[in-house]
Amino acid sequence: MTYHNSSLFWFLCATIGTVLVSCTTTPDPSEPAQGAPVVDKSPVAQAYAMDQPEIGEVEVLGSDLQGRVVLGETSAGDSIYLSSFSNKLVLVNYWSSWCAKCWPLVLEMQKLQTEYGRPRLIVVHVNYGETEQTVQNYLRTKSLVPNMTLLTDHSGQASEAQGVFDLPAVILYDQTGQEKGRYADGFDMNHVRKRLNTLLP
Repeated sequence: MTYHNSSLFWFLCATIGTVLVSCTTTPDPSEPAQGAPVVDKSPVAQAYAMDQPEIGEVEVLGSDLQGRVVLGETSAGDSIYLSSFSNKLVLVNYWSSWCAKCWPLVLEMQKLQTEYGRPRLIVVHVNYGETEQTVQNYLRTKSLVPNMTLLTDHSGQASEAQGVFDLPAVILYDQTGQEKGRYADGFDMNHVRKRLNTLLP
């Protein structure tokens, strides 16, 4: 009889203790609910998130792209934006080593660079979809082009965001970052010159 009373006593104590804990413990509002996504609210994380444009925020064709467009990366991995060349005409030439017509166009574009001068025109050559090693190996087989601004787009995402899927491709931006011309395979370089002349003061 004493044994049963003792067991009942401890059972009641355990039950009452469980009820008390469940009543006095409230969830911490700063902690995410179970199964909810964890959001990093640190100042660094929030600042980074504010710098990222949402998908569809920037219209690519015929819109004001200044400060929005990533053209590619330097060999050191630094991103270069269209706004890096503000107040200048910018010709962006997309190329790859497998494109037979691309390298001759690189040379033609560099002639334009020499002809118009860097204070007024910047020619940027963006390698599309190849690794840094592939680009460097290819360039070793070519004569070095003086004053060549070369960027890489290893994933191809920056180029494709501008609607570039076929090579060669050239896009002309004016001094405010507005797209003013888009040229595909077989275009007339003289037409590009005429367009440049109309945009230069």
